[in-house]
Amino acid sequence: VNGRRVESARLAAGDWVSLGGVVARFDRVSEADLETERRRAQHLRDTTRELRRGLDPRLGLGPLLNRVLDSVLELSGLERGFVMLTDDEGRMRVAATRHLQDSQLKDGAFSGSWGAIRLSLAEGKPLVSGDVEAVTALGDRPSVIQRGIRSLATVPLHAGDRTIGLVYADSTKPGRQFTQLDLELLEALCGHAALAIGVSRLSRELGELRNELPLEGPVDERLSRLMRERLTEYRPVESDAELARSALAGGDR
Repeated sequence: VNGRRVESARLAAGDWVSLGGVVARFDRVSEADLETERRRAQHLRDTTRELRRGLDPRLGLGPLLNRVLDSVLELSGLERGFVMLTDDEGRMRVAATRHLQDSQLKDGAFSGSWGAIRLSLAEGKPLVSGDVEAVTALGDRPSVIQRGIRSLATVPLHAGDRTIGLVYADSTKPGRQFTQLDLELLEALCGHAALAIGVSRLSRELGELRNELPLEGPVDERLSRLMRERLTEYRPVESDAELARSALAGGDR
């Protein structure tokens, strides 16, 4: 407690407690504080729901990726970012950016961000921090020092058991401390984004295939009908449970 090893102690408001490598501050919470936190949590849930509704694959892949980035930045409170998608050979490539130039991404000073991306992809889980300098694996990298990155978030995009991409966002301003709710909502948003991206890419591939086939004949008509059906069947879902039900109901479609 407050840097002293103790077996037992009476805590006062503002005391710092360290246990098992976790450092926390003890504060007295009033009913007003709890109500404020409840309102914040509800606002975050409502915002996430509205953002998810806007991720419609019928926008087309380019506009959809831009909306995904805008949604992640709004929900996380970060400033800039990009989306990476796997190509036909399974390699990750930057597919959309927000407030970042291509030259910045190729700059060696961006290595700290690539370090966060590699770590997130290796573990298959999001990596978020409101204080990047405190993250041992990232704090001393050139991008953190030279670019002044203070907070970041990386979230893999999963389609079933495959990773189809990743969303990265950061800020030069100190970010808020991400709570478990923040992380869960960010994952839910990106999970929905992965579904929308998958449908959008599929519809584009079907369109390209249709354009390569003769203009007449049953095969082309069948593909056109299939593409229309898949786009029509898609609709935003309100929960992961509903998403699972809709996927199971769709069978092999």
